[in-house]
Amino acid sequence: MPWETTEHHIRSGHRSPEEIQKDTLKTITLDEKEGVKAVVGKPKGKDAMEIQSYLFEKDKGWTLEKAKEWFKKHHATAKEHVYAVLPFTESKEEFDDVVNDEEFELEFGLGGAYKAVFSGCKWENATAPTRIEELVSLKAAFVAKTVTIS
Repeated sequence: MPWETTEHHIRSGHRSPEEIQKDTLKTITLDEKEGVKAVVGKPKGKDAMEIQSYLFEKDKGWTLEKAKEWFKKHHATAKEHVYAVLPFTESKEEFDDVVNDEEFELEFGLGGAYKAVFSGCKWENATAPTRIEELVSLKAAFVAKTVTIS
């Protein structure tokens, strides 16, 4: 599908709306400050929500070229910013075991019955806390192969 430019948005053209169950389509905000949204829905024959296209708000400075660059960088890697409460670990060995997992899955509630599941995840740079404030909050980036919203 080709990319589309309207008066207010630039829409990615990576998936045809005909592939999606019409009664399941909805728009969600991915980054309000930057003006990035996603149109999600359940593909025909599936129960989980998937991204059909992205919307980039032109009044936030998006151009077709800038949107295509964002799509190439973000859609392929599924790198997202999320916060998670992971189980408290009582020892360095337990912590190391969690951050050294070859691959893992994270599930986040989105309110109501909706959830996002990040699958095929790998930590990018999780390290053991060295400062007292890191014992309460630790930023640990990860990359996921797939993200399913259901």
